[in-house]
Amino acid sequence: MTDRHPIRPGVLIVATEPWAPTAMLAGALHQSGFSVAAVCPKKNPLRHARAVERCFPYSAWSPWRSIGKAIALHSPALLVPADDQAAYDLYELHGNCRKVSSAAATRTASLIEASLGDPDAFAIARRKSALIRLAQSCEFNVPETCVIETEEDLAQYSARNAFPFVLKCDEAFGGRGVVIARSNLEAAAAYKKLRMRSVADRIRELFLSSRPALAVIRRSAPAITTQRYVEGRPANRAVACWKGRVLAGTTVLAVEVSRPPTGHATVVEFIANAEIDRTVERLVARLGLSGFCGFDFILGLDGRAYLLELNPRATPACWVGAGLENDLCGALFAAQSGKPQPNDLRAAPPSARRVALFPLEWMRCPTSPHLYSSHHRVPWHDPQLVAHLIDEALNQPKFEPGFVGRLARRIVLGKAE
Repeated sequence: MTDRHPIRPGVLIVATEPWAPTAMLAGALHQSGFSVAAVCPKKNPLRHARAVERCFPYSAWSPWRSIGKAIALHSPALLVPADDQAAYDLYELHGNCRKVSSAAATRTASLIEASLGDPDAFAIARRKSALIRLAQSCEFNVPETCVIETEEDLAQYSARNAFPFVLKCDEAFGGRGVVIARSNLEAAAAYKKLRMRSVADRIRELFLSSRPALAVIRRSAPAITTQRYVEGRPANRAVACWKGRVLAGTTVLAVEVSRPPTGHATVVEFIANAEIDRTVERLVARLGLSGFCGFDFILGLDGRAYLLELNPRATPACWVGAGLENDLCGALFAAQSGKPQPNDLRAAPPSARRVALFPLEWMRCPTSPHLYSSHHRVPWHDPQLVAHLIDEALNQPKFEPGFVGRLARRIVLGKAE
């Protein structure tokens, strides 16, 4: 007799940021056949997602201990970092485990390698400048990039190159470490801002984490680089990969972003681009990556795709589901479990090529035409999560929900405006 209720392989989502798409990813992973748990702070949408069977506390004071404890209690088959800091925490947990001669530490280190890939790639994934150097050595199409160590270096670069250009800081994410400079004054101010931010992050790390103070102080400061500004449209390729091989991927063009021009996408359009596909496949193979990751590009006016950076974690496009191009969660389930995703668990695909991400586009502009003209991707199957995200949005200062927000509130929350 066959088992009508097979045991699902466990996946543990590690999240430090309260990003709404992470909760949607949990639903897609569950739909694909995984048993889903999460380690996250108290105020996180994952705690309101029906697909998450158990939540473990995440501590910024002792991230390694809290993640290690969640791993020990849940015994997952796979780890999924939902944001950059979560990936960095897993990298550091791996390094600590490799220094300890115990069976539990060895198992944890092996789990991180199985989930994220070759540990030799961790340092490259963490530093934008290192990835660009690797891409240049592989002769990929990247904007001209230069490391800036002092204000004098910046002044010399500004004298030799035309404005605008981009300043970037390693180990920053979510658009925080990217500034477009259009004059000498803006470039100097941006450099000081990025340098001060890295100092502030170091001080915060000293006081708000359990990392050894000497190790924090000795660690080299994040590099600041200048990069030639490429006029064009931002694109991202999200992939599920396994041991250096791309299993499935989806490429999206950013139609709207939260904070132009460097914010996260709120409306995306699914596209096909052979140059992006080839670049990502070669980088994944070169780095030996596993799990979810995203690669940022600019589609230039010259028709070429310029690689910008690697996001070593799940991106919003990972949870969209089967049908548009590929089912990333289903592909990862098949690779991890060694068996195909059950037919009855496959998600129904949206029919549209342009998708408004909930609640991001609604929060960007409550009267956005994309809420009506595009496929508005809302997890209606999880009304508790939808209600939480609506309430969180309505509680934002100076946020006017508009007609769509008022209607959704009536439907889901049963409250009159």
